[in-house]
Amino acid sequence: MKYRWIVPDRENREDFKVIEYMIEGADKIYQYALEKAPKLSREMNIHGPSGEKRDRKKILANCFAGCIAESILIFRLNTYARERQVYIQARPTVFDKDRDEDQVDILVWNRENDKIPAVSIEVRSSYGAVQNNRKRYREWFSIVGFYTSENKGRELVKDYYVTVIFNFPQKDMYEKMMNRRPIHLQLAAGCDSEFLKAHGTIDSLKNKGAKYRVVRPLLAGFPVDLVMDQMFERLGWQEKE
Repeated sequence: MKYRWIVPDRENREDFKVIEYMIEGADKIYQYALEKAPKLSREMNIHGPSGEKRDRKKILANCFAGCIAESILIFRLNTYARERQVYIQARPTVFDKDRDEDQVDILVWNRENDKIPAVSIEVRSSYGAVQNNRKRYREWFSIVGFYTSENKGRELVKDYYVTVIFNFPQKDMYEKMMNRRPIHLQLAAGCDSEFLKAHGTIDSLKNKGAKYRVVRPLLAGFPVDLVMDQMFERLGWQEKE
């Protein structure tokens, strides 16, 4: 697995740094997603947020993408915690098809103080067909938060929301997965739910009957490492002596 740092808008926001990964077929995260996605896809609601029926191949590809996005964020969280010498651990949760609206992607907790409640993270995936990072972060993409829809009702509000951008069109995900092609993605931006409530707007994101709370553009939110710092502080920020 390879990575690099990019600055999408160096002219105006040199402080906003983004980590971009290339995950290859032999990497553990890729293999984990290949194994988990088929099992997860069989448990998923065949209807999308707006109620439309989804193709099984698309569901499988979406599950694979979700596994990749969650896993790379967990990897970065745990790596960053070690770099900062903070006793924090992140892990995925077990999917429960009977409680889809209450599902949590990732939990992060303090390994030394179980009295501090764990924090929850929702990971939202987007796709960037056009390779223009400046426009991605200044115009095109959002931090997508909690939502309501005609199909799913009201979703459980998580503590934090993080946007991941795959560097290719969504229609290409299935072919990449089936042929073990490298996956390029960015840990784009994030914020907590209170920031979404205070600074977000409502958008359907082209899903009929759905209402998402979003922060647009991405530069109006926070770099993912800064979001992690906020999580660590919330969890007690216990550094190694």
